[in-house]
Amino acid sequence: MQDWLLLAGRVLMTTVFFQSLHHHFGNFPGWVKALQGWGWPYPRLGAVLADIAIVISVVLLITGWFPQFAVLLLVVFILFASGIGHRFWELQGQARAIQYAIFTKNFSLIGGLVFYLVSGPGRFVVPQFW
Repeated sequence: MQDWLLLAGRVLMTTVFFQSLHHHFGNFPGWVKALQGWGWPYPRLGAVLADIAIVISVVLLITGWFPQFAVLLLVVFILFASGIGHRFWELQGQARAIQYAIFTKNFSLIGGLVFYLVSGPGRFVVPQFW
């Protein structure tokens, strides 16, 4: 049962990142413009690198490959996303509350990733052919 739960946890963890990718790919110019508005240097490059990091991380989570690298990549991405895109401390009212909720959710994701790092992927891992 534990292995099934670890697999379910890995798959469920990817849902928030799939949602981000859907949002980014669905409006890539808007994603780049957002990074530009947040003062990110080379926003197009930043958008591409962020999306590549998400895609690689999602594949690694689902397959169970290289858990340490997957966690490292996602934690770095989440920290950048939180610090750059969810600066609740600069806002007031409802906008502040929304960004604060996203900011704290991101740190909850890091907590889940720490659990994954400690527990490992479990028995259900896609075999590596290299």
